Amino acid sequence: MDQASLTVEELLQLPVLQNAQLVSGANGLQNEIRYIDVMEIPDLAGWLRPHEFVLTTGYAFQNNPYALGKLLDEMHKAGGAAVGVKQRRFGYQVSAEARHKSDSYAIPIIDIPPELTTIDITHSVMEKILNRQFVVLNKARAVNSELMKLLLRRRSAEIVTMIGNLLHCCVAVLNAGGSVLNATPGFDLSQVAQTREIRAANTILGYLVITEQPTQDDLFAQMCLDQATTALALEFTIQDAAKNRKEHAREEFLVELLSAPTRAEEALLVRAQRLDFPYGLYQFMLVVQPIFSAPALEELREDLWEQIHMLIVEGMSRGENGRKHLTVPLGESFAVLCVSSDAEIREAATQTAEQLYTRLQQRLANVEFSIGIGSIVNQLSALHESYSQARHAVEAGRKVFPARHIVHYEDVYIEDMLLSIGRHPALKMMYDSLLLPLCQYDQRNGTELLKTLEALLRHGGNTREVAEELYIHRNSVSYRLERIQDILQVNIFAPEIHIRLDLLMRAWKLQLLPLPEGTR
Repeated sequence: MDQASLTVEELLQLPVLQNAQLVSGANGLQNEIRYIDVMEIPDLAGWLRPHEFVLTTGYAFQNNPYALGKLLDEMHKAGGAAVGVKQRRFGYQVSAEARHKSDSYAIPIIDIPPELTTIDITHSVMEKILNRQFVVLNKARAVNSELMKLLLRRRSAEIVTMIGNLLHCCVAVLNAGGSVLNATPGFDLSQVAQTREIRAANTILGYLVITEQPTQDDLFAQMCLDQATTALALEFTIQDAAKNRKEHAREEFLVELLSAPTRAEEALLVRAQRLDFPYGLYQFMLVVQPIFSAPALEELREDLWEQIHMLIVEGMSRGENGRKHLTVPLGESFAVLCVSSDAEIREAATQTAEQLYTRLQQRLANVEFSIGIGSIVNQLSALHESYSQARHAVEAGRKVFPARHIVHYEDVYIEDMLLSIGRHPALKMMYDSLLLPLCQYDQRNGTELLKTLEALLRHGGNTREVAEELYIHRNSVSYRLERIQDILQVNIFAPEIHIRLDLLMRAWKLQLLPLPEGTR
């Protein structure tokens, strides 16, 4: 029975109704009464409510012996509790048919003494019901107070235990993914009878589940559940806020580390431990550079930027076991700290970058991405070096390896050195003596000697591979190489000359030399 309601049996025990008599429907004495109303109209269809005690003088029924039976029909449909009739007020007698329906529907008919006024009855009944509701509300308020205390003390596990004790069933709190966060002893997910969403605005933060379904009439149980879901929503919100603050602090710390920190390594480690910052023996930086080539994508740049950030964070969180990650946007790219327990660190770095690139391309096929991988460092104070290398790998890789989307810094050692040197006078002198004559010859004669030389240097002097790439006969390659040597007056296979030519070609790809387009 609902603690806030009154049974028909308890109704008959009220002092005001001590002389009332039960006419029929004794099997409905446990019906719950929540409302009381006075009805003196013949047609009551549409006006009745569940758990209602209807009072009538019988005046509307005195010339219609079937009216009370019809009232009982309507009350049965609505879920009414009982009928009180003043039979002696107007000489109305309850018919045999009405008594039969009263017994059949388990809706008691009560003979009300004619001297009782309606106001006395309604006042006594409602006072009793309201007093009980007040008790329930007080209990609910006490429950709410206790829930708030537990919430302020950050004891979410005890909230679950408290709800389980109040509802006498097993209770659990699940996260948004359906995983159990806290549960009472003996909880079994397969026995869940009711699930309540824990929400903040339009976002589902988790679920409160119980193994026994309380009735909709159980006001106290429903209030407890409402208050518990509200308290848990606050708890989830507090946890998310704390998590976001800590995540923001970690990101700020990473930005500080990537800006060449001045603190000692020991101090950095203490701060990293306090922030639960990912670090370890094998750590390196990735730089993810989105390339918005189409004008339409440039207009959507801000929205795409947020989407890319989310995809990187989600993609890195799905990494292999033993790896930790942290992502922060910096300038026109994203810096990703990777920590691995894998001794095969280069392979692990490559695998991580390939998985991330594949995920980004699958979700944003219209955006190009370049990923640079810095070297492995074992100190937090050296992370800025790995980050700088990853940035240089992206910058040099896009020029030297345009077909590659993932570049290790190790692959562009020489290019990075040339970029740091810049347009050095020695490069210009070598260019004037070793490459400019070929450029001028090609322009005058429409030949491809410079292109042939570049392919030869890239393939390590293998003329067969050069011939396959240029779709010419191997003898034609030999002829072109002889012609190149005649023009330059050097042996291009001599180690010293080969090194100089290789440096010049690399400098050209980095746009440090004024070589014509189409000679790559």
